[in-house]
Amino acid sequence: MIMLEPQHDGNLRIQQNEEIWKRFDMDNWDPSLYLSFENERLRPALDLLGQIPLENPKLIYDLGCGPGNVTILINELRLLELILQRRC
Repeated sequence: MIMLEPQHDGNLRIQQNEEIWKRFDMDNWDPSLYLSFENERLRPALDLLGQIPLENPKLIYDLGCGPGNVTILINELRLLELILQRRC
C-alpha cells in the first residue's frame, strides 16, 4: 500500500508499507457485519441531509460507498433535482 504522509514543510512523503496493506485486505469482507452498523453509518448522512435548505435544493454528490440506503432516502425525500452517483 502506498501512503502519503504530511511533512512539516507542507510536502507529502510517499511511504509503502506491506503491513498496512494487509490490514486493508478485502478477503475478510463481511456484508452482514457492515450492515449491523447501519444506524451508525446512516446518522452522518441524515445530519448532512438535514442541512440542505428545502426551499432551494441544488445538487448533491452521493459517493455510493455503501448498500444504497442513503441514495434511496435522498430519492424518497425528493430533496434534489439531480443526483450524481459514483459507485466505489
